[in-house]
Amino acid sequence: MIHNFWSFNYLVQRLKCTAQEYGIRVKEVSEYKTSSRCIRCSSENIERKGRLFRCLECGLEAHRDAIGVLNMANLYGGTAIRVMTHPKLLKWDGMRWQPRRAVTHQPMNTPEARISRL
Repeated sequence: MIHNFWSFNYLVQRLKCTAQEYGIRVKEVSEYKTSSRCIRCSSENIERKGRLFRCLECGLEAHRDAIGVLNMANLYGGTAIRVMTHPKLLKWDGMRWQPRRAVTHQPMNTPEARISRL
């Protein structure tokens, strides 16, 4: 049986070694309560639902891990790159996944919409 603890420890050690090779300092810190404060308005009036973080004061919504990383960087005097990837929407066309725009002004064209009701 493989334990996640060993996988995590291996990942941390590889990250430290690789960072050292490039002259980057790595400092391990606790993640306790890092996603309980808004990075935009510093409010603690938040809602956590699954992996989603939502500030009830300013309306910021983000992944809780992203909020935690940014709060850790602010707390410990580091910097974090504030660019986050945007999820790519994919649609199955029967043969392969095709990229799709997030917002369209066309009606949905799903297989369910094309099935005629008898």
